[in-house]
Amino acid sequence: QIQDYNSKAKTPGAAAIGSIYTKNQEKEVAGKGTFPTGKISIHDLNGLEAYAYGLGAVGIGGSMGENSLDITNVHIVEVKGGMPGATVDEPYGNKDAEGGPAIGFAWSKSTTQTLNMTNVTIDKAIGGSKTAGIGGNCWNTKIAINITNCEIKDVMGGNSAAAIGMGRPANNIG
Repeated sequence: QIQDYNSKAKTPGAAAIGSIYTKNQEKEVAGKGTFPTGKISIHDLNGLEAYAYGLGAVGIGGSMGENSLDITNVHIVEVKGGMPGATVDEPYGNKDAEGGPAIGFAWSKSTTQTLNMTNVTIDKAIGGSKTAGIGGNCWNTKIAINITNCEIKDVMGGNSAAAIGMGRPANNIG
């Protein structure tokens, strides 16, 4: 059911928890323009569930800008990024939709994101097509992932993607 809904998406989806554009302040990136920046903090929760729908939609996190995501003392039951379970089109999934991570960042190839998880239990996290379960999608090039004292039970990346880390690089990342 989720796969059928997502396969019809044509525009970017929003984060289930977080933001597609975080606008705490603007940062000038030399030669690249101005990008929004922001910080997302989630702490002291038990039984968290988040489900993102659509292209680039992040389960928990942000996109398009310099972001940081801090998750502390949280039990995550299940979280899914946008476009989970997409099929692999030939060659090598190049034409597949670009989903979003369960936890992390999407579409920020020229800025830096930082993901910090401390004392977190994750029962299940599923990344979308071309996207890591925890980390980034195929457009991310600069993510720092810091995992401290966490229990990670079941994490799966989308097609051509790591469970924890990055998605398959896009052909035109510069």
